Amino acid sequence: IESAKIESLRNVLQVIKRVNINSKSTVESEMLARNITATSLEGMITQFEVDTPIYHPDGTVGIKVEVSIYKNQKLMRNLLPIEKIGSKSVNAVKSSKTPEIYTGLIINAKGAVLSPALMVRIKDQRGNLVYTPEIIRVDYLFNMGGMVSYVANMRQAKEMTHRIGRRPLIVTAVSSSGKNKTDLIISNEDAEK
Repeated sequence: IESAKIESLRNVLQVIKRVNINSKSTVESEMLARNITATSLEGMITQFEVDTPIYHPDGTVGIKVEVSIYKNQKLMRNLLPIEKIGSKSVNAVKSSKTPEIYTGLIINAKGAVLSPALMVRIKDQRGNLVYTPEIIRVDYLFNMGGMVSYVANMRQAKEMTHRIGRRPLIVTAVSSSGKNKTDLIISNEDAEK
């Protein structure tokens, strides 16, 4: 069982390396830029869950290992530009309308080519920032399990009331941007809401 667990963790490391940090970099490219070795990365993963082993008829053992990147704060602090998170405010897009009060935001990205990332930016069609890592609090990043959540459909999104509250604004992404296609573009009209 121990060798299956070690092999599973090794496989998890390979998956983590491919995770997009933002629209320009992956965990692997950030490891190279910061001189982080695979052994160092493995040492940063201190929080993981191991499911009950599955014993196969051929004598092999399968183990499912789950790693939450956000629960591994040492990993996050070494890979993400933590010093930039919450470092400034973004000027709100000006609107002549009286603003409605929303408890959260759902972006339907069904028509956009999108890759998940740890750090995302949302812009309007003019390129103005609407949501960016620099305006969130570090404690929010860790406590909520990331800047954003990705789900498969609108029903699942609406069920995330712990994150979006009971009256979220729902908008549709116009497109995505960035080398890794991780940032979303919303309409100018939606950005003003």
